[in-house]
Amino acid sequence: MDKADILLHIENIKKQLSLGQASLMVGAGFSLNADRKNSATPLPPDWNKLSDAFIQELYGAFSEEYQKRMRQSKNVLQLAQEYDSTFLRSKLNILVQSLTRDTELFPNELYKKMLNLQWHDVFTTNYDTLLERAALQIVDRNYTTIYNCKDLALSESPRIIKLHGSLHSESTHLIISEEDYRTYPSEYAPFVNTVQQAIMENTLCLIGFSGTDPNFLNWAGWVRDHLEKSMS
Repeated sequence: MDKADILLHIENIKKQLSLGQASLMVGAGFSLNADRKNSATPLPPDWNKLSDAFIQELYGAFSEEYQKRMRQSKNVLQLAQEYDSTFLRSKLNILVQSLTRDTELFPNELYKKMLNLQWHDVFTTNYDTLLERAALQIVDRNYTTIYNCKDLALSESPRIIKLHGSLHSESTHLIISEEDYRTYPSEYAPFVNTVQQAIMENTLCLIGFSGTDPNFLNWAGWVRDHLEKSMS
């Protein structure tokens, strides 16, 4: 894609934003922009760091060569599933929380600039609370944060919709294991339907995802399966 194509897409997004017909989906990569409490605070974990943490907990007693084979043979969702089966789900949540260090991360000016745009809705697969904390600092946009499917019915846009759970609330389930992803379309049908509607009715912008991100692959796969090729 050359510069002219990129500018054309940007102008289209700008137009759709002005019409209130653009939504945003934010992935884990965007959290790397957050301010940290100090230099000792680690950046939020990506999928590779999560995989390494699961392997260390599950196979730390084995040789480095064996751990290397596990990294090569199992993806992060499979490792999370094995961790969930080996330990309690509460321990899985604690591990993710300890790696994320949410209370030592802070939304900065970039977050505020992004949320000041006229998004119809903002979806996120992130567990951290950076977006919702940034929203509290926005004067011209009144965002409602949705943590559970049951809260969708009475909500109005603009919303920040936490598709995969949040470290904010113990009542939400973190979507991280293979089984979580398998059952997601049925267990979280209202969330899936809301994203589907946004895809079909609005311009959907994705930020903070890599091409191998399980979340990106999951939603992109749905688009290919349910929309005509030209639309997807």
